[in-house]
Amino acid sequence: MFILRTYAIWGRSRKVLIILLCCFTAILIPVVYILISFGNSITISEPPIPNITSCYNVGESRIIVAAYVLLVVGEFEIICFTLYRSITHYKSLASGNPLLNTLIQHNIFYFICGVCA
Repeated sequence: MFILRTYAIWGRSRKVLIILLCCFTAILIPVVYILISFGNSITISEPPIPNITSCYNVGESRIIVAAYVLLVVGEFEIICFTLYRSITHYKSLASGNPLLNTLIQHNIFYFICGVCA
């Protein structure tokens, strides 16, 4: 979603779209591999209390942190594109474009919420 917003902020530049999609693919493939590896590393056993019907998670890998780091790197790339475009936009125009301002504010807010969460 925010890749499309960044693409729109850049005036539907084909070059920016190709860069964003290549980076998205380069991040998505390792994240999928990490999530599959994480799912295979989970060990589930019988719960310690016999009458409780649930899974008891005994152990898991810490590789899930790498997936989070890759996602933050991808979001950081999008926010860098957005910030660069907003800085050049404000330098070149005296009056702001309301739609562009809203898209930039929402992308920055989304990034801050995603990293802080």
